[in-house]
Amino acid sequence: MNTDTRSTLTEMLDMLKKGEMTEGQQKYFAEGVVTQEGNDAPVIGKQAAIDRLAKFRETLGIVGFISYEVGSVAVVGDVSFYDAVLKVKLTTGDTISLEQVVRSEWKDGKVTSERYYHG
Repeated sequence: MNTDTRSTLTEMLDMLKKGEMTEGQQKYFAEGVVTQEGNDAPVIGKQAAIDRLAKFRETLGIVGFISYEVGSVAVVGDVSFYDAVLKVKLTTGDTISLEQVVRSEWKDGKVTSERYYHG
């Protein structure tokens, strides 16, 4: 187990738990990060990942962050896995929960590849 990867992941998850999703991407994503939603085509680049998150918020009509609850976490070498539930408030006034599993590859304290699995 790479202690540095685990401690960096913990720092990033602490930001995400506060709703600092974009800030977490800005701080922990490598410039050339490759991100992928399930079986969708990969997106290359930090700014492209940040833009996709903004589009996701807009498309769903997210107006408020409620919580980001992290369940199990595993780190093997420079690869991490965790499951999480994001709860947000929509423009309609509804609250929704989104569940996902995240697999990340790390190098020099930055995420170089991240894939999101959700139903």
